[in-house]
Amino acid sequence: MERKYFGMWNDIFLVVLSIIFFLLFFLCIKSKHRKPLFILIVLLISCYGFFANIYPVENLFYSFPTAERAADYICSGELLGIVEGTDSALLVYTDPPNTIHTVILPRSEGGYHLGSNSTRKEFAENRDTKYFAQLLGCPGREDRYWYISGPLEGSSVTIADSSGSAFVTSLRDIGYSSIEEKELFHFISFALLNPTNDDTFHVTITDTGETTDLTFEDVSPG
Repeated sequence: MERKYFGMWNDIFLVVLSIIFFLLFFLCIKSKHRKPLFILIVLLISCYGFFANIYPVENLFYSFPTAERAADYICSGELLGIVEGTDSALLVYTDPPNTIHTVILPRSEGGYHLGSNSTRKEFAENRDTKYFAQLLGCPGREDRYWYISGPLEGSSVTIADSSGSAFVTSLRDIGYSSIEEKELFHFISFALLNPTNDDTFHVTITDTGETTDLTFEDVSPG
């Protein structure tokens, strides 16, 4: 029931906004001063889109008691997993058709707030010829999270880092290759980085016996 409840409030919020903008547009049509009102409407919509991207308006009047309830509110696709830290949580989910989202939810004494572009920062990134890996965090917060993805030669993968972080891995079947005559898989893996005083981090990815080492240098909370 919780997923339906919070999804309902999300739908109501969007409906109310749509009604407000529709009424403004209707007033614009009926008014003798159409051009100034039209410009005002465009400015209002642009301002709302800009500030909602930085700071979701829901955060002004509500906080979620758990990260799961925040996920129920914002996830419209498949929830791949939630990793909780000390002052935030990482939420990974998909939206149709198959877009992957990584959102960091800041936590305060009142609960979790919705994440936005301002609460998600890339502190380190390592791209090689096969995998994509990031170390994510929220500015001003202690928690750091791994996000790693890439293709698989088989149907399983093992991931470990130098601080002993516990990775959550999701395998996705992306179809059958008639050329290679086998199923093709893609993995998404994420974890809370265990606290460490090291400045260099290593991630090891093992796929069908082949090992790839990724190195991240000078990762800092600044």
